[in-house]
Amino acid sequence: MPASLKGTLKKIVSPAIYRPFLTRWRKLRAKPVALESLPRLNPISRIHGLERGTPIDRYYIEQFLTAHTSDIKGRTLEMADPRYTRQFGGAKVSQADVLHLVAGNPEATLVGDLATGEGIPTAVFDCLIVINTLFLIYEVRAAIAHCYQALKSGGVLLAHFPGICQRIPEDEAWSGDYWRFTSQSVRRLCEEFFPRDNVNVEVYGNVLVATAFLHGLAAEELNQEQLDYRDRDYEMLITVRAVKP
Repeated sequence: MPASLKGTLKKIVSPAIYRPFLTRWRKLRAKPVALESLPRLNPISRIHGLERGTPIDRYYIEQFLTAHTSDIKGRTLEMADPRYTRQFGGAKVSQADVLHLVAGNPEATLVGDLATGEGIPTAVFDCLIVINTLFLIYEVRAAIAHCYQALKSGGVLLAHFPGICQRIPEDEAWSGDYWRFTSQSVRRLCEEFFPRDNVNVEVYGNVLVATAFLHGLAAEELNQEQLDYRDRDYEMLITVRAVKP
């Protein structure tokens, strides 16, 4: 899609309409690829396989949220749009808030900054869904501290951290692209604020999946066994469930 048309659509069409349209348009242009063709200098896709199907990281994120759907209830806070709140919370959610860094997002109910805590209520949320966010914040430790502060007692943080993945192009990162993580770094960061026994860290991926993800293949181009095999030495994606006491 020409950049000028893409920019125009983003300005005049809501994310709920624009994103499915763009995904469908990209899929129509995608061509099948064999895994044996991967020894190459340039990736198959530079947009995480969006034009080919489901991005592999999204497959794992949704697997993680499916396992913890019972936590997504009451008053929730999600970043940028309420996609996962709607998908996994449903009727269990009494109030679905959406946080955005700057004004102008029609889906946002709060304008604020996780890095500073500005604009974020304290001790009011039952669940925070923080996906595709923390690695974009330079002050990541402060962001986790403000997630903790925003939760009420018994509230749950559901967050994802990238391990092995490409850099986000500068013109697409809304604030920056600063960090990649390991399960050890995620655990230590979260345990600075949440009690050790309240922090559950999981890892996803293996060498084949990581290679496919770096090349931009979609989840549909791998089989279930390949996707679900976990090798702790190749942490493509890390998730955390942390509960505030």
